Amino acid sequence: MAEIRLELRDDTNGILGNIDITSSDNFPLSLTYQNFDIRNFNSRGGSFSKTFKIPATKNNNVLFNHIYTDGNIDTKNVRADIPATIYADNVPVIRGTLKLTKILKQTEALEYECNFLGDNMDWASRIKNLELKELTFAKSDGSDYIYADVQGISGNNRDYNQQDSNSDKLLYPLASYGEGVSSRNQVFDGDLAPAMYLKNIWDKIFSTQGYTVESEFCNSVFFKSLVVPFNFQKQSEQQNFKYGKIEKSSTYVQITQFTEGDSTDTAIFAHIGHGVIEVEKGSNNAGVLTADTSVIARYPFNGATITDDANVPASDTTGNVQKGSNTNGNLQGSSLIVKSNAGNHTIDFNIDFRCFGEANIMARIEYRLIGELWRFDDNLDTTLPTSDGFYKAVKDTEAGNNTNPNIERVWTSGNVDFQENADYDRTHNFSGSVDVFGDSEDKYIFTVAVNVLDFNNTTGFDSSNFSFGWKGGTLEISGNTEIETGEELTDLQFFLPRGKQSDFISGVAQMFNLQFETDVASKIVKVEPYDYFYKDFSDAVDWTDKIDYSKSIQDEFIYDIKSELKFQYKDASGDGFLERYNKKNDVDWGAYRELDTQGLFSDGEYIVENKYFSPTFNWYESDYIDQPASHQLSRRPFIPIYHSEVSNLDAAANVERADKDFNIGARVLITLPVSSGTRQYLSSQTGKVTGYSRSSTNEVVTSDIFQKDFVRANFFHLDNARNDTDESDAFGNFMQLSIGTYNGNLIQIDPNLSFNNILFDNINSSTGEYDMKGLYYHFYSKMVEQLKQKPRIKNVYLKLDKTDIAVLDFQKLVYLDGLYYRINKVIDFKPHLKESTKVELVEYFDLGVSDNTGQVMNITDRLNL
Repeated sequence: MAEIRLELRDDTNGILGNIDITSSDNFPLSLTYQNFDIRNFNSRGGSFSKTFKIPATKNNNVLFNHIYTDGNIDTKNVRADIPATIYADNVPVIRGTLKLTKILKQTEALEYECNFLGDNMDWASRIKNLELKELTFAKSDGSDYIYADVQGISGNNRDYNQQDSNSDKLLYPLASYGEGVSSRNQVFDGDLAPAMYLKNIWDKIFSTQGYTVESEFCNSVFFKSLVVPFNFQKQSEQQNFKYGKIEKSSTYVQITQFTEGDSTDTAIFAHIGHGVIEVEKGSNNAGVLTADTSVIARYPFNGATITDDANVPASDTTGNVQKGSNTNGNLQGSSLIVKSNAGNHTIDFNIDFRCFGEANIMARIEYRLIGELWRFDDNLDTTLPTSDGFYKAVKDTEAGNNTNPNIERVWTSGNVDFQENADYDRTHNFSGSVDVFGDSEDKYIFTVAVNVLDFNNTTGFDSSNFSFGWKGGTLEISGNTEIETGEELTDLQFFLPRGKQSDFISGVAQMFNLQFETDVASKIVKVEPYDYFYKDFSDAVDWTDKIDYSKSIQDEFIYDIKSELKFQYKDASGDGFLERYNKKNDVDWGAYRELDTQGLFSDGEYIVENKYFSPTFNWYESDYIDQPASHQLSRRPFIPIYHSEVSNLDAAANVERADKDFNIGARVLITLPVSSGTRQYLSSQTGKVTGYSRSSTNEVVTSDIFQKDFVRANFFHLDNARNDTDESDAFGNFMQLSIGTYNGNLIQIDPNLSFNNILFDNINSSTGEYDMKGLYYHFYSKMVEQLKQKPRIKNVYLKLDKTDIAVLDFQKLVYLDGLYYRINKVIDFKPHLKESTKVELVEYFDLGVSDNTGQVMNITDRLNL
């Protein structure tokens, strides 16, 4: 009888030691191990859960930090999932987590009820509820939405060998998201959106959980060439993070009072230059600077209530709302709103300004108000108009020649003049909305200028006590959804398509039939496609002597797999061309369909659908060829097309496209290697080098450049023949990408992410056609053919011991009585009892790869739309 030991090892919280159990004989331990269940093509991994009670011994009470005591503060976090390992005779048989669920007690604790969760893919359990937006990516060179990155030849982020999970680089594939920015048939920077290498996201998910992926396939050129296009509009998190608001209640706060005959004053409440620059208070030009009477003093709006969604503490110098950094007191309260991120923002204001005083029919006071929004440098606010400061910028702005790059007026109400004929109390409202664009840390203030034009415009009578101040209002800044060329890109995780991290991993696994083997101890996940996951026959484990012949051996027929087999991507809602194609054709775009006519499987439909990714429609885009510039339509590029509505793609003249929309959902593309030298890609239809038209000035003028060198990323590549010798229209070789070296053989496949094979015309082929193999052919056909040979699961009882389980390797085949099997599942292994264990096995045949028996996407004549 094996001795069972349950060890807790939580180094973070200091929970270390062995749990006292009642007895090894009675411990309710039965373990199930699973990697891939053939009944469900999307299944990966396996877990089990066991609930049991343990005594409240002194040792256990200490381990659980005496949690049973009333008023106990859980300083060790013992109610969380505690890392745990179960041993049989000191051999680790399963790792997982222990969770304390109940305390059973009378006067003292009697027992604890616990739940042990074992999982041979614990990382999968942990990412189940994590969103992709919770990942963190580095901002690297080449990230910003500027010409050099988007279209520039000097950009260095355009090739698969630039993929680097440590730097999170972006690239900008040519695609059509709707009507182009230019009214001509040419490409502007704003027509392109960034994409991130899929491997960067993949690696980030595993590394965040403390795991490293060990894989020939995941380090291959093919895998490193996969990219995920961004949903390139700002999400709510990015906009909210940029939100700041200053609010003042309706309680009046006076700035000052002007009275005819008063002296100048440097201490007027909160005027810019407060305490330094004098302001006239009693002359018929009250409100101007004493040092330069052509300039009116400005008073910045401020408020006691602020809302600041930046994730930094608001203070004098941080956050979206600031008080200002000078010590002279010129900015009282919260007066500055700040762009904490570069790019487009919107500033909204709604401010009430009160003026009141005495007047009569013979003494009619005249005054002027000017509301303004300034991009403001509060380090240049106390100098006179003779120096480079705020008031010089004011003077130069009114003269139309302000050249100060740090101070700029972005909105003005213009002169708002009043003449009062009686005692008055007036509230004037300034309101509006202004879009601003520029660097981060730009500061903005709203100011009001007040100028008495004449205290007394009728001789002999005076008007006095002209008072003014803030009645209330708001000043706020927010990000908006649009991204402008030239903008700094930050918080890259928010541009990823929405979804769970687990769905992303499942989506990638479904495309390539990936199998996983997790080593929890070394924190390594071994990943390979099904055809290359299992080791050679020579590495098989011989379990023939372990068969328990006292129990029957059963062959279970697999009825889960049906006669109609379909592999497909997730439906792309609102994609005009995909919807049209799917209605016109028997098999959806990117899908594979096969019918069993031999009666091997029961009638019905078995669908293997991607949980995360949708397919991408790609075709030749005429709208990117500026024909009046003598650019040939026969050189039009083959690119992804994401349009909400269908239009004529083959029209020789201008055709209106659907409205541009970068919110395309989760897609995956594969890039072709690009260099700025002589390597070019030629059209399979015309044999000519393809490209797009653009203007070197990025303006709507005749295109002066035909761009042959650009990032090509598609769902599949028809134009994948390249010319390596010169820039002529001379065909070279078709491009294939390596998925790794297995058993000494370099395996290369076509750049095609469709499950179907694609048959298309090719002027360079001796037969006139090229058959581009799809994902089903490369990653599923062998497994399905194995099932067709013997569609059943062998259930056999084996006398396995703790050592067999400790070294269990799903990559190794099992040898039984002259045949080879792969392990489907190990069921209810009890290491503390001497009894045989039920094992499910699937016979493994070395069949190679077979051609499709299903339908092929045939576009040799035309695309059926």
